[in-house]
Amino acid sequence: MAEQPDFDPRFDPAFQRGFDAPSPSQEEPLPVDDPASLRSNPWVWALWIVAVVFTVGAIAAETYVTGGSLVPVSSVGTPTSVYVMPLVLVSLAPWFLGAGLAAFIGVLLLSAVRWRPRG
Repeated sequence: MAEQPDFDPRFDPAFQRGFDAPSPSQEEPLPVDDPASLRSNPWVWALWIVAVVFTVGAIAAETYVTGGSLVPVSSVGTPTSVYVMPLVLVSLAPWFLGAGLAAFIGVLLLSAVRWRPRG
């Protein structure tokens, strides 16, 4: 009959002589995340919405400022609508377009990292 080795109780037995570790086939497999959890995550949906709103808003602002107006604009108006709004829109539109495209890239990257093949 084999003697039971004396293990020091202060330390993990896996790091002491005489310990028989279970083979990898006996260990339980790691739980796999459900790929559907990415679709049910509200933050991913919010990121998609931000990406669409920023990108479409930036394109609409650039179209408005360059004269291909989405909304009819008269040449007569208040100084705010004639001078200030186009200046604000032309200043902010590139930043919103960049943020929208970055959000698209981010959500696609997140989806690619979390993707698991079925089977």
